Amino acid sequence: MAFMISAENSNVRFWRHGDQSEFLNRLSLSEFQKLKGQDLVNEFKTFTRVQCDMHYCGNLDKETVAAKIRKDLVPEEITVASQTPIYRELQISNIPTVYFMDAPKSSQSIIAEYIPGKVDPDRDSRYTTSLFNNYFGESMSSILFQQIREFRSLAYSVNAKYSQPTYNHRDKKGQLVARLSTQCDKTTDAMEVLDSLVGQMPVEADRLETARQDVVNDANNQYPSFRERSSRIASFKKVGYEIDPNKELIEAVSDMKMTNIVDFYDRNIKGQPKTYIVVGNSKQIDMKKLAAFGKIVKVKPKEVFK
Repeated sequence: MAFMISAENSNVRFWRHGDQSEFLNRLSLSEFQKLKGQDLVNEFKTFTRVQCDMHYCGNLDKETVAAKIRKDLVPEEITVASQTPIYRELQISNIPTVYFMDAPKSSQSIIAEYIPGKVDPDRDSRYTTSLFNNYFGESMSSILFQQIREFRSLAYSVNAKYSQPTYNHRDKKGQLVARLSTQCDKTTDAMEVLDSLVGQMPVEADRLETARQDVVNDANNQYPSFRERSSRIASFKKVGYEIDPNKELIEAVSDMKMTNIVDFYDRNIKGQPKTYIVVGNSKQIDMKKLAAFGKIVKVKPKEVFK
């Protein structure tokens, strides 16, 4: 089954968002199979009544473009306010918990560690997120990649990302999700190293400049082509920005020091409650050793995927 080897399909979202998980709110396979062509047409008509942005890139004058839009889409019928981007409330566990999904035919385990963070409303603290991510777990020069994969060969893949809610939801909490895939018999060994690095982040100042340059390169690479500019501007405005946040990001990280990363880690991650998600073959995993990470809650695919 696909979820056995896919880090994303280990469905961290289920434990992060509970019954608000998009995996539980979408149509099931049986519901899809019952759909008729007219059902899809009706659904499309529903979409066309929802608030939207319309973009055009070309040589036609604006009056001609507006006339074509009015002919085919009828803007007066757009009467439903858009609810995007939405924010799904984060689940918080008061005790360390390991959600375990048995995959009897799998030779690999998918492991995730989830930590709800704090609220970072001001822009500079939010921009520190990008520097922290590149330093700690999002690049091949990061702490996690080097310590878990390169130095110990405990993972096929490993990454960690602290995600902030969109800027218009800046009064909400962020979250850290660390993921790795490994052989089933190395599951608890990999978890021990991952947990130790997340629990006590190493401070290696010589990695700062590499992390900073990765942030700058990524921001520069996101500069849109001329066909994408209007939609990019609209998306920024929709979440509350008045200027390109990547421009501010580059300016902000240029002055950041190692203390910014450490302060961000101490505030959002260190000492926070942890939830673990493991998908793997229970016959090849030391389940007693796994229980040392927290209360084991066994789940079945039907509880996670609709």
